[in-house]
Amino acid sequence: MSFSFATIASAARTFTCIALVGALLSPISANAQTPTGKLGGQYLPIDGVVTGVLQPAKVMTSDATKLYPMEIAEAWCLDNVGISPADCESIRVVVASPGPSGPMAGIIFKLTRPVTMNELNPQIVRADAAGEVDGHTVYPINGPPGVVMHQADPSTIVVASENYLDSLLKAADGSGTGTLAQLASAVSHDGHLSILVAIEPVRPMINGLLQTVVDQIPPPLAPFTELPNLLDAVLLRVNLEDSENGVQLVMLARDDSAAQEIEQLLADGVQMGRQMAMAEMENNLQGEGAVPDATRAYATRIADKISAMLKPERSGRRLTMSTSPSQGLAVQAMMVGLLAPAVQGARGAARRAQSSNNMKMIGLAMHNYHSAYRQLPLAVNRDEAGKPLLSWRVHVLPFIEEQALYQQFRLDEPWDSDHNIKLLDQMPAVFKHPRMQVEPNKTVYQVPVGEGLMFSKDGPTRFRDVMDGLSNTIMTVQTDAESAVEWTRPQDWEPNMENPWSGLGVDNGTTSIGLGDGAVLQLSEQTDPDMLRKMLTRAGKEVVNF
Repeated sequence: MSFSFATIASAARTFTCIALVGALLSPISANAQTPTGKLGGQYLPIDGVVTGVLQPAKVMTSDATKLYPMEIAEAWCLDNVGISPADCESIRVVVASPGPSGPMAGIIFKLTRPVTMNELNPQIVRADAAGEVDGHTVYPINGPPGVVMHQADPSTIVVASENYLDSLLKAADGSGTGTLAQLASAVSHDGHLSILVAIEPVRPMINGLLQTVVDQIPPPLAPFTELPNLLDAVLLRVNLEDSENGVQLVMLARDDSAAQEIEQLLADGVQMGRQMAMAEMENNLQGEGAVPDATRAYATRIADKISAMLKPERSGRRLTMSTSPSQGLAVQAMMVGLLAPAVQGARGAARRAQSSNNMKMIGLAMHNYHSAYRQLPLAVNRDEAGKPLLSWRVHVLPFIEEQALYQQFRLDEPWDSDHNIKLLDQMPAVFKHPRMQVEPNKTVYQVPVGEGLMFSKDGPTRFRDVMDGLSNTIMTVQTDAESAVEWTRPQDWEPNMENPWSGLGVDNGTTSIGLGDGAVLQLSEQTDPDMLRKMLTRAGKEVVNF
């Protein structure tokens, strides 16, 4: 008997699903009640990775929401949608693993009564313009391109991307065999909201994305990049009627050892967030006296309370955080303050990653230009009289998919001529820094210009001139905001070799540099100036270790 790799992979997936289901089916605590319902595998294709179920009608009639403006919510839904939330038994959201055909997702509305397309707001759906997708009757909606509406039965409406509608409908009976479907069929759902995320099917993709930004992640956050390797699934449940454990977050680790690692990571993360939040509060708190001291005491008490709430209970490979909806609302404002520094740090890391991608695109454009013309673009293009014309940033436009913009320039005129100055407002996104505040139409992405550097004022540079090696020589830099220049202007960073850090833009302790081979590095501001000088010269024959 022989086994193919496909057979082995299928068996492995089946075993993984059984293990995941078994773990999530285990009681959350000794006092947990027997679940009265399941999340269910309906409309969950094999490639589904996220699903969530909300029960609007149940929320509308809950005692826990009596103080909320339900009348306003109902009136808004009737005016803007055409259906009352009281008529909506459930809303299921399904998101698939990203594929080559683009994003794939769907929303399934299960209603308590039959509804016709004509009852819906015509500004949302065009009931008079029925079409067909994969044999299913669909209606165009006023929303993202490629998204349609389909009436599966008189009381079920499906809104989905065209490339995912057929897959959703084929899985409507709950017979899906994917990891998410099997998990959802076993997980209890007796509250008002449940969200289930299957990490295991998309672990390689998540790790691949993290690898592209690993050098942009602040060191304190680096350990958290291991979470995808430690987690198999995450479940959030909300039951507004449960005054003690109405909000539960269940994390399913790969094994008991991984659960211990996650527990430690969460403890470290909470402690780090607490310290950052308290430090930020202390910076903003002015003066001494009874009121400032009381404010500090209150912040300390709330921070301790939140830290205790965020400590999970570990049982085998499961970690569970539980709290009541009322507690969650009471500390919501303080949670924002506690997590804001961490969120700000993550947002900063994402923007640094975007800046790094911009520089990678510029580096690739430089290489493509060199392949076409056997030299790098001139830092300063001049006319026959020696007058500066346009920046190298204009001349690489065809290599960053901006051929149409390039053709609008008069290359024999200076950047600020009556004609060319009108194009200044059309600065491509690749030259815009996502984080740094600079004047409009100016850029901080520049090249080092000077004798013996990658670019000179007098003539072209060819890669064969870079005797120190492309991987050891700086080709592009990120300057500070004060050194930003109009993107079409033939002006760039001329480093002061006595103080080479002068003029460079430092963000979170590092600056971005693009090397001659196209790589982009984050160079610490603690780097020895002598090392930076060595990296700037193209033929200095120095030893570079960074």
